[in-house]
Amino acid sequence: MTSLNDFFNRTRGLSLVVRWNFHPFVKPENVAEHSYWVILYAYLIIMLECNLGNVAPEAQSQYMLLILQYAMIHDVNEALTGDFPFLVKRLLNKENLKNIECAANSTIMNVNTFIEEKNSKPIRYLMNAMYKLGENYATGELDSYIKKVVKGADLLDVYLYTVSEAKVGNFSFSQIQRESIKLMRDLHLGGLDLILNELEAGQGVVLTEGMSHL
Repeated sequence: MTSLNDFFNRTRGLSLVVRWNFHPFVKPENVAEHSYWVILYAYLIIMLECNLGNVAPEAQSQYMLLILQYAMIHDVNEALTGDFPFLVKRLLNKENLKNIECAANSTIMNVNTFIEEKNSKPIRYLMNAMYKLGENYATGELDSYIKKVVKGADLLDVYLYTVSEAKVGNFSFSQIQRESIKLMRDLHLGGLDLILNELEAGQGVVLTEGMSHL
């Protein structure tokens, strides 16, 4: 990246990166859409977590900010790599996958190459903060609670997308749907469990069980 224009053009390209490669779908979902939903759901989860007393009052503002920032950029590397099919992720070991994500994040978020001295201090501060967050994300140095909340939000979008596909007659995501529920329950987040309980009550089903796709 050499300019802010490059940064904007690259990240806006997330709206062209379609998720669910190799899987039949009716309505496509792109990474930009997914990122929006993850931000929204992460906000709901952390708000509920705070209301339940699962986050110390003095830490709530900091966690809220970091979780929303992390949710915003959690898939930004896909502006370069595209959306890795889950089969590819399984072929790559965790270290190789992390190295690829780290390299992509560094290329996209590297403010040292495209924030010049003439730029205003607020822009430099914001972009450096985003870069540091992206760097910590790629190297696995983020607070585990932040990761857990955003992972829960990510899985909630997976689940709700599969529900929307089922509503238009596409039941090919049934296994992934069941699996996403189990993975969400396994996070043991009170705020997320409240959301799942509400969904369960509204649909008249028990949101449990899981398989092995995700």
